[in-house]
Amino acid sequence: MRSIQFKKSVILFLMLNIQINVLAQEEYCCQRILMFPTFPMPEGQERDLSLAISLLWNSMINKTGAHELGRCPLPVELRSWEGNQEVDSLTENMKAATTKTQPDYPSDEEARKGADYIWKGKLELLSIDKIIPGEWEDAYIDENTMPGARHYEPGYAIGKWRFTIQLYNPFWGEVVKEASTSVWEGDGDLDEPYITLFSQNFSNLKEIILDYEKTPKKAEFESKVVQVDPEKTKRITFNVTDEKGEKPQKWQRLAVKVDFGSIINGTPCCELGEDAKFYSFMCEEGQVTIEYKAPDPDKTTFDHLTVYNGCIIKDPVTISMTNVEIQDVIGSVDIALIKEGYSGTITVTKTWDYTKDGRNYSIKNVGKQTVSFNGIFKPIPQMVGMEGQPITIYGPHEVSGTWRHNEECYCSGDCSCSGLNYQKFGSGDFPQESLQGLILITNLFPTDNKVVADQLGQFGLVSWYDIGTPTENVPIQTRTKSYSKDTGCTWDNSTGSINLTGSDARFKIKDINHLHGDISWSSSKESTSVSITDMTEAIYDPKQFDPEQDGTEYTYTVTWNLRIR
Repeated sequence: MRSIQFKKSVILFLMLNIQINVLAQEEYCCQRILMFPTFPMPEGQERDLSLAISLLWNSMINKTGAHELGRCPLPVELRSWEGNQEVDSLTENMKAATTKTQPDYPSDEEARKGADYIWKGKLELLSIDKIIPGEWEDAYIDENTMPGARHYEPGYAIGKWRFTIQLYNPFWGEVVKEASTSVWEGDGDLDEPYITLFSQNFSNLKEIILDYEKTPKKAEFESKVVQVDPEKTKRITFNVTDEKGEKPQKWQRLAVKVDFGSIINGTPCCELGEDAKFYSFMCEEGQVTIEYKAPDPDKTTFDHLTVYNGCIIKDPVTISMTNVEIQDVIGSVDIALIKEGYSGTITVTKTWDYTKDGRNYSIKNVGKQTVSFNGIFKPIPQMVGMEGQPITIYGPHEVSGTWRHNEECYCSGDCSCSGLNYQKFGSGDFPQESLQGLILITNLFPTDNKVVADQLGQFGLVSWYDIGTPTENVPIQTRTKSYSKDTGCTWDNSTGSINLTGSDARFKIKDINHLHGDISWSSSKESTSVSITDMTEAIYDPKQFDPEQDGTEYTYTVTWNLRIR
């Protein structure tokens, strides 16, 4: 059985009816346009069969029925390659006439992007048994044909053939599916090989495209509510999957709508004007991260993000990311705008000034060491889900630390070198990795009921807070003065290390919004780990000062000023 022949009426039909339209949609859903461009003939085949093959192929798709092709999901429109080129040329001619310029017709590559998918055919002539040469024939006589007119009928080959076809995405250079016929003998325009190829491989065309596109169907956030500090930008990540739980194609577009805030890293889309609240993203590797900026916290304490899938699958050069063609809601999350944590400073200072006497000399030691921390303390990740519990543990969020140490020794009396003869000094940033030792703990027990509060108080369970700062070993410079007979008193420089002073403070909560104190005491003992408290009545009988307050050699000062954010 022969395929559809090249009739003049068919050509005219294709040129006049630019598109083969499918049934109008009763509901809106994503539509896909397919075209079958012409393709070159193998050597030895003069007659161009590509149009006949494409018409046969489209007729098999159309046998599915206009209703089936046109209904959701994924209505399919078959667009004529020749008709599309004719429209492009017509449009360009009209533009050129209006602008009085030369027409700039689109290339075949550009024309291929008039559809979402194209069919790429390849006809192979594996061997030639016979070539039927072309010949001139009498032309069809009608009112537009001159008597005696003739036309040339191209020749064709008889032999062994094979046809391969690809369903191809021209925007991302991807083959959706490829299949080939078995080898057949005879003419290249026999219908049966093409019909068999279609029925065995492409009769479920919509399912093939849907399986390939992997449309995003679910956007899943890490929690139902995301807590955001309104003064900071928050990175919020969600995972995207298709209806089978697999990653969508990386080029699938999403639109994220925010009710009140804004998104810094998305492309404003889907609306026009300064109040646009939609932002577009691509699925990439199935995980999308947005940089969320909160609205004015004085105007609202909550926000909401909604994620939509879209219809556009073309690359951003062809259709910019300002367009998504929003389709369905696939996920959402609530945002709680919370000023959480504390910010402020904690400083630990140790000074010393004492003299040790020898038989006929004395050594005076003076010095000062200061360790300071400044920044923001926020609940540690382990506190998530423990809201409402009495205890809250805060760790360093954006905290920096500095230290400074200066120590001097003076000798008087019978000394090899009198006066200043020893120094230790240094300063720097507190090591970043050791900042994790900073901790703030608040314990808020119920106090609205006086009976309950009194009972808890008997066991020392009043509302209180702990502040802990870490110790650390840091490098310093050392200078030592020594005497030799040849040179007298000279200085030698070297390096060493000292331990910075850490602290623990436990105090009753007077104002949960403002934790502050400035406590100093003196002791005869040196320590690199000090502690203070005003809860001496607790059942475990803690010391108010450690080291104890029993001398004047060393003075310790712990100062803190932390305010709720």
